[in-house]
Amino acid sequence: MPLDLFLDSIQDIDLYLFQAKYSYLYDPTIHQIALIWRNKLTWIPLYITLLSTLYYRSKQQVVTLVVSSLFLIALSDLLCAQVLKDFFMRSRPCHLPELQPYFHLGLDCSQTFSFPSCHAMNHIALASLWTWFFRGLWEKIGLWVWAVSIGLCQFYIGVHYLSDVLSGFVFGYFLHFIVKKSIIFAYKIGNLNFSRIPNP
Repeated sequence: MPLDLFLDSIQDIDLYLFQAKYSYLYDPTIHQIALIWRNKLTWIPLYITLLSTLYYRSKQQVVTLVVSSLFLIALSDLLCAQVLKDFFMRSRPCHLPELQPYFHLGLDCSQTFSFPSCHAMNHIALASLWTWFFRGLWEKIGLWVWAVSIGLCQFYIGVHYLSDVLSGFVFGYFLHFIVKKSIIFAYKIGNLNFSRIPNP
């Protein structure tokens, strides 16, 4: 099957990168930082700051940001966890016996499949949507760095291959694009107040 050939073709590359990462880049302190960095509770102050900033700039857009973000993250998580993972059915690296020597620290490895990374998909989808509301250059750079770094933490701690993370970025960006265009379309056909969304 073409799908099996695709996964087989990237498996050797992923295994090499995984082993090289643990051999040359692994550090216990960075591992602990990555565990904190990827935790959703870590970023509650960021979410509060973003909402406060947008409220100060445009009160009318806050509700749109919150509702669209909740809808996007729910859709992204559902698509990733219930559709894509079950379709590709790729085992996580932390499930493979031959990779166990590379896990220097105890790891709670999820029993779900690996491809794509839902962390990467969800966060890149949110960051992409938020750059629609926060259009300053450094705001955009900050949001992209935030999302990409969280995705890469999944690779660093060993719960995903690098291709899982990169594919999550692609799926997440594509999904944000569909949701964003759907919001604009809904406002147009519903003749709604366009001051509640950023300029298309």
